[in-house]
Formats: sequence, structure tokens, C-alpha cells
Amino acid sequence: MSVKVRILKNGTASILDKLGKVCEQLLLVPFFIMHWGVAYYGDWITLTILPSFLALSNLGFGTAVGNTFVLKYASGDRQGAANTIKTGLKVMHLGIIVLLLMSLGILEILNSMGVFSNLTISSLDAKWSVFFMFAAAVSTFYLAIFECFYRVVGQAHIGIFLQAVATFLKVGIGIVLLFMGANALGYAVLIFTTTVVVNIIYIFLSINFLKFQEYKTSNFDKKEAIFLFKKGFGYFLSPLWQAIYYQGTTFVIRIILGPTGVVLFNTVRTLINSSSQVFNIVVRAIYPEFHIAVGQNNKGKAKKLYSLIFLFNFIVSICFVIFFSLFGDWFYSWWTHNQLAVPTIVWMIMIARIVFYALWFSSASIFQAYNQPYPITITGVIISIISVVITWICSSLWGIVGAAIGILIFDVLMFLVLQIQSRRYLVISKADILASIRGINKKI
Repeated sequence: MSVKVRILKNGTASILDKLGKVCEQLLLVPFFIMHWGVAYYGDWITLTILPSFLALSNLGFGTAVGNTFVLKYASGDRQGAANTIKTGLKVMHLGIIVLLLMSLGILEILNSMGVFSNLTISSLDAKWSVFFMFAAAVSTFYLAIFECFYRVVGQAHIGIFLQAVATFLKVGIGIVLLFMGANALGYAVLIFTTTVVVNIIYIFLSINFLKFQEYKTSNFDKKEAIFLFKKGFGYFLSPLWQAIYYQGTTFVIRIILGPTGVVLFNTVRTLINSSSQVFNIVVRAIYPEFHIAVGQNNKGKAKKLYSLIFLFNFIVSICFVIFFSLFGDWFYSWWTHNQLAVPTIVWMIMIARIVFYALWFSSASIFQAYNQPYPITITGVIISIISVVITWICSSLWGIVGAAIGILIFDVLMFLVLQIQSRRYLVISKADILASIRGINKKI
């Protein structure tokens, strides 16, 4: 199978996965409200905040193990890759057991303190619902490791496709459960059961694809465990700068511009940031091949593949700029039922940031491919703080226009700094990008 075919398959599977995520976020909501009511569903959302966060973060350790494994396996160090998996899995087994035991203790303490007593969901149901949703989220930590098994054998699309199928399956089972009258605990138990079964199938298939004979002679390595912890912590810190940026700017604008200002700002930002879904599909389509090329130390191939990520996301960003320039104001008015009016200058500033956002988003894939989380994490934290301060100053001076300037500066700075930082690992010239354009129809 050629690289081009694998990229197309990865892209198709990624689109399906995104559709599944959209269904999970949007399709279930009316069924929850219909069968549980607003108050009961509101309490359910509150209870699932921590499990939902964990499902997204995997504590960074799984990502560190997976990326380290790919780089070693692709470079030919299969025994080293096997040792990484053995070490990572042993630490993860222990970590998951500790997390589950800790969660039981914490939930029991919270229950005894009456934290769950004011909910429309009974205290007992609330406690065990959180535990089972937490356990379901924790069980997905393994996927960050075994996803890489599919990647190194050129079958990344199958891993992505299985995750998409799992999401659609959960949505379907969820709707059936709600029609059958399941309460919060019943829903949580069956979603946990479904998640575990799907994860087992996912892992079983990945092992069969890889046929990793070296694992039989692998060993646990303490130095490797420390290395993985350090890398994992870097990945885990990624949500930190995002929280500083998103929650920080939202808080500042709420204080300075009031509730109407923060609603207008966040709704416009949400609409503009919808472009990131397409950027993500582009990255997920090409990244598996790019990651393998990095592991093989094939600089030429890595440059071509990264140039494709950069080029396609640049083209997509221009398309979004044109779309939002022509239809953004109309679409926003329809979306918000004409409740809010966005000044033209704000639209211009927010649309301008799309290109910078696309390019720094593309650059971020370099750091993950080279298993170097700290440059982007530290950069993100520093620039997020700068952006929040600038947003505060500019909002005080120019209102909502100043707020837009603040987040434009964030994307511009992220683009400039990450371009410089990424050159430590991969230097892309204009000639490389032009070569990728000429080579799109040729074998990579």
C-alpha cells in the first residue's frame, strides 16, 4: 500500500471519527433532556466533568509511551521498543489500580460530606455513576499506547476507524438505554461495560497486526520509567496553557466587558475555532506517516510529509478566511438568532487569526513526532499569560475590539515562536513546500 493511499485512508477514517464525536456531543443531548429532564441532566453533566477531562488527557503517560515506542520501532531498535512497552504497561497497570482505589476513597469522603446530597440524582447513584464513568475514562489510557501498534505497521486508519465505530456504538447504546428508562447509574454501568469490551477488541486486534515477538524477551527498565514519566508530564501540562488562555481571556473579558461582551466574544471565537476540526483531520491523515519517517531518520521523507501538513492546512485556512469573510456575519446572526451584533472590525481581526492558527497548529505536530512536549508546553504557557495580559489592557482601552486584538496576538506569537523552535528538529524551506506541491501526484 502506497503512502498516498494510507494518507487517504487515514483522512477518511478521521472524518468518520469527527462525525462520531459530533454525534456524541450533539445527538444525545435532546434524548437526555427528553428522558431525564433538564435538572437531572444538568447534574449528570456536573458529575461527568472529571471523567471527561481524564478521557482527553490520559495523564500524558500513554502518549509518552506510544511516541517513544514508535521512534524506537521505526529506527530498527525493536528490542528497545519492546522494553518501552513492557515498562510503560507495568507502570500504567499500577497507576490505574492506584487511581481507581483513590477515586473510591475520595468519592466516599465526598459522599459522607454531603456533596452529592443536593443533586436530583440520589447520593448512592451519583457516587457510583462517577466511579464507573471514571473507570471507563481510565481504561482508555491504554489506547494511546496500542494506537501506535497500528501506526508502525501502516494501518493507522484501522485504529482510527475502530475508535469511530466505538463512539457511534456508545451513542446508539446510550439512546437505547434512555428509551428503556435507564437512570444515571444504569447508564454509567453499561457505558463502562461497552467501553471496556471495545477497548479489549481494539487492543487484541492491534497485537495481532503487530505480531511483536520481541515483547517475549522484553524487560522492565527503571531508567526508562523515569524517562517516560518526564515526557508524560510534559504532555500532561498541555491542558495547562489551554486553560490559562481560554479561561483566562474569558475571565478578563467578563470582568471588563460584562456578560454580554463575554458571550459575544466566546461565541465568535467558538465559530472561528470550528476550523480547527478540519486542521485536525489533515494532521491525523498525514501524521502517522510523518511520525514513522521521523523514527526512521528519513529527513527527506519527513520534510515532504510535514510540508503536506503545512500546505494543506494553509490552503484550508484560506478557504475558511474566504468563507467567513463572505458568509460569517450572516451565519453568526442565524446561529445566535440575531441576538448579538459583531462589529465589522472584530470580524476582520478574528478572521485574520485563522491562518496563523492553522500554521502553528501544524507546527505542533513536529514536537509530538520528535517526542518533545516541553518546547510547545512552555511556549504555550508563556504566550497564554502574555495574551491574557494584553487582552486585559486592550479590552480596557478598546472594548471588544481590544479583546479580538489580544487573541490575534496569541496566534501570531505562537506561530512565530513555534516556527523558530521547530527548526531545532526539522527545517522546512520554501523549496521543500514547492517540492511537496510538485510531488503530490508522485510517490512520496
